[in-house]
Amino acid sequence: MHWRERLAGSAARTRVAALRIRSHLAELGQERDRARQAQAQAEAALQKLGAAQAELLRAEQRATAGSLIAAMAHQINTPLGTCLTAASTLMDAQAQLGRALEHGTLRRSTLQDHLRLSQDSLDLVLGNLGRLDQLGTRFRRFATAPRASRFDLAQAVASAVDMALQRSGQPTGRIVIEVSESQCMCCDRSALVELLVELLTNALQAARVGDPPVRLAADWGAAPDASTATLRLQVSDHGPGMPAAALARAREPYAQRTDLVNGLGLGWRIVHHLVHQVLNGTLALESTPQRGTTVVVSLPQAEPGEALPTV
Repeated sequence: MHWRERLAGSAARTRVAALRIRSHLAELGQERDRARQAQAQAEAALQKLGAAQAELLRAEQRATAGSLIAAMAHQINTPLGTCLTAASTLMDAQAQLGRALEHGTLRRSTLQDHLRLSQDSLDLVLGNLGRLDQLGTRFRRFATAPRASRFDLAQAVASAVDMALQRSGQPTGRIVIEVSESQCMCCDRSALVELLVELLTNALQAARVGDPPVRLAADWGAAPDASTATLRLQVSDHGPGMPAAALARAREPYAQRTDLVNGLGLGWRIVHHLVHQVLNGTLALESTPQRGTTVVVSLPQAEPGEALPTV
């Protein structure tokens, strides 16, 4: 009977072990269900996070567009108001001239004064219409979808320098160009050129008589493949610079125009838009009072034909 007792004890221990295994398997199943539920919750949270990030990006783009529109309206008001005032003055003078002619009191001196006033008014109107046309040119690019293409960087830089000198009325020697090597860049060429024009124009306007020339440097960041290298643009002037408080405000993409100094207003908003929203790059600003300002832009290479983000 001894072997039967041993067999019964072994069977009992086996049943106990089986019960423990089944209990452990049940616990593992519950843990698996909890893990799956946690995974589903994490995926749902990730989707919500992605949607929130997309909405934040759209909000930032709307804020950029709103800031640009508000700045454009502010810029348009002055030349438009000047044109309206000049036109109104000319109309009043025209009416007075007509009354003098009707009553036979028109004199040669009155006619000469009217001609001078007409010429001055026309000069004001034409000059401010030219300003409005320049503003239209600066904003026209935002109406078209940017698209990447390959182009020669040196040629694009030369075009931007010529446009900046023409816009600011400065001589050629006021900008020194330092390009380490001629290489093809792939991004939206018009956006890059307009970006450089804005930066160079602002630097030229900040420069004082006797200051060294504005410096434009372009080089390539280290990368395993030259086609993926990051383009680093640096524009430096030796103007009055900005104090720390103004510099901190200028680093904010939606800073108010009245918060900025040295012309960092509408052009600075355009720069932020072009760098962050169109060219997918980064922007850094350094400035020291009485020593000048330096803007550094880093731009990645894009794929030819790639549609770039727009507001």
